[in-house]
Amino acid sequence: MGIDRSYWDFYRGFALAISLLLAAAAVIAWQIAPIAKRDPRGALPLAVTLAFVDAGMLVLSCRFFFTGPIVFAALALGCQGVVLAALVRER
Repeated sequence: MGIDRSYWDFYRGFALAISLLLAAAAVIAWQIAPIAKRDPRGALPLAVTLAFVDAGMLVLSCRFFFTGPIVFAALALGCQGVVLAALVRER
């Protein structure tokens, strides 16, 4: 399409995009915390969505990456599971 790019450019671009998306997910999770204290039922759909994102990241990490991302994706999913359990109990 008239632009010269290498595979390295794609890898770097995707790595930066994924890092940005994960940082945004972390900020969203942080912003949900005060909502969850006031209204656990209102925070539950957002927490479930983030749990699905974390599960997807774990699957992608297992499929395409190595131990480091797999461990962090599993930890994120575990933390999200604890959050979901707490929100369900508060309902």
